[in-house]
Amino acid sequence: MDQISARTITLVEKAKKLVTITLLLLMLIIVMVSAVELAVTAMSRKLILLDQKAYEPLEVIGFSAVIVALGLCYFLIKKSNRE
Repeated sequence: MDQISARTITLVEKAKKLVTITLLLLMLIIVMVSAVELAVTAMSRKLILLDQKAYEPLEVIGFSAVIVALGLCYFLIKKSNRE
């Protein structure tokens, strides 16, 4: 009987650790999504309010490339979260 109790306690402890790790990973995903959303919003705002005379066309293309890359990151994070 003691052996069964010890195994049960061990299984419960392992289950608790698994749940804790799963919750931490989900929280990390939420934080990453929020950070990427914030970055996309900030870069989009910067591009919208951009003074066209102050920047070279190549710099504007660079800003656009950063926004596209952040959008791709957001898509990949969301896609991996669904699976």
